[in-house]
Amino acid sequence: MKVKLMKIKVLGNGSYGVVHLGKIVTPVYNQIYAVKSINEYYSSFLRKEKEILLKFFGCPNIIQCYGGFTSFEQGQGEVYNMFLEYAPEGSLLDLMNKYGGKIPENDVKCYTQMIFEGLLDVHERVLIHFDLKPG
Repeated sequence: MKVKLMKIKVLGNGSYGVVHLGKIVTPVYNQIYAVKSINEYYSSFLRKEKEILLKFFGCPNIIQCYGGFTSFEQGQGEVYNMFLEYAPEGSLLDLMNKYGGKIPENDVKCYTQMIFEGLLDVHERVLIHFDLKPG
């Protein structure tokens, strides 16, 4: 069955691609995703990221990856798309900006615990995350 994706809006841009809010429209699903897309030529980076993220399926403090596929997009050619769990509240950087850089102490404790628990999941799989940032 052919999957048709509707990209709703841009959530952010990275070094190699763009992240859209996306929704699968064929077959009909009501689920929305963060869809990370990159030109097929550079897709090895994103494919490797997908492989790593799939090792963390079910970990509650790590954004979930649901797979990926290649599509042809007008004006861009072949594009690799990776489906990620959508975090509607945004990133830690969004929260920092919301509070002018001074997150309330109770929130800091909560988010710090979530970050540490996520890093524990990473380290238990004998991996090291060397690019941790609030965005």
